[in-house]
Amino acid sequence: MSRSPEDYLKQGNEYFKKGDYDKAIVQYNEVIRFNPGCAEAYLNRGKAYGKKGDIERANADFDQASYLNPDYSHEILELKKAFQIDTKSTEKENWTDAEKLCTAGAMFDHMGNNERAITCFNEAIRLDPKHVNSHYNLARVYHNMGDNERANAGYKEAIRLDPDHGSSWHNLGCLYFNEGDYDKAIECFSKTIQIEPNNDEAYYMRALSYSRKENYDKAIDDYSKAISINPKDPDSFHSRGIVYFCLHDFNRAISDYQTALQLNPNHSGAQMSLMEIRQAMSR
Repeated sequence: MSRSPEDYLKQGNEYFKKGDYDKAIVQYNEVIRFNPGCAEAYLNRGKAYGKKGDIERANADFDQASYLNPDYSHEILELKKAFQIDTKSTEKENWTDAEKLCTAGAMFDHMGNNERAITCFNEAIRLDPKHVNSHYNLARVYHNMGDNERANAGYKEAIRLDPDHGSSWHNLGCLYFNEGDYDKAIECFSKTIQIEPNNDEAYYMRALSYSRKENYDKAIDDYSKAISINPKDPDSFHSRGIVYFCLHDFNRAISDYQTALQLNPNHSGAQMSLMEIRQAMSR
């Protein structure tokens, strides 16, 4: 899938406005997974947790947003009052050194300074070996650098410390997928879905894995689930259309390609697939 952090943020805000806070949280999780320094994502996820009555997580996200962007401090103070949260928790003294280093590392990572990001995450882990987000973010930097061995080890350590860390399961699944180990990828994406049932990206990636194994029925089921969660994603329609094409169900394939192009008229993959299927049907 080719969505940007901005796309996830926009989708999360739309779900929030509709009052679908669980789906909003999943989208904000994706923003933070790609850009851990995004204060707006923490702020909005905190609001969603607050609406759900999960005050502890709301408070943690508000503190993170305030730390990343002090301009939010006044708004967060009012939100904490509204949710009846102790307003003293906005003080930076409540942050541990590991949390501060992890946040600094995330910001260096977002700026593309891998060396300084790695230094911050390693120092955070030295101070607090159980700091899950530092292990996860360190692994993510190595992942982006192509150091799959260290990335694999980092994601697994984050999972050992927090077995319900959905982002680590998802990224570990992506590692296995890129290595061609589709069975392990499916296991990881299944775990992500168990933790985050509204994570359309996990359904999409599991569908891709099933497709590579030529398990087309399960691939279609997962693409369809991804579409039900996020019906505005052209990639899911295009990829499901490819599976229908493999099954020689040309009418459904064409329908999915056309829907992908309605959502994104410049989707080159759908354009090419539609041309190929029409050529195949004309023979």
